[in-house]
Amino acid sequence: MEAPAKKPRRTWTRREETQLLQYYLSARNDASLKTDKGIKTKLWTLIVSRLAKDGIAANKDQCRSKYSRLMAEYDVYKRLCDLSGADWCSETNCPTLDEEGWATLTQA
Repeated sequence: MEAPAKKPRRTWTRREETQLLQYYLSARNDASLKTDKGIKTKLWTLIVSRLAKDGIAANKDQCRSKYSRLMAEYDVYKRLCDLSGADWCSETNCPTLDEEGWATLTQA
């Protein structure tokens, strides 16, 4: 018996990611809609409907998954920027590290 085919992963544009984060932040700042760990489940439905009004087709699972991935990427970015010897390259829009920073990172 064959395993069920995986659903294709949704591709997000930068604009769509920005809209998702803006709607999440708006919901997170509404005291009646947030919990200690984020937002209430029904809020993902509201976020999906707001995105749909902007012409962005995504379901709750896709939004949650994308938000989680964006936060994981941010955690990595923040960790890199917090290392001693970290700097920012305006040409590549990426953090850079000196030798000490790379040594610290490889030992972690």
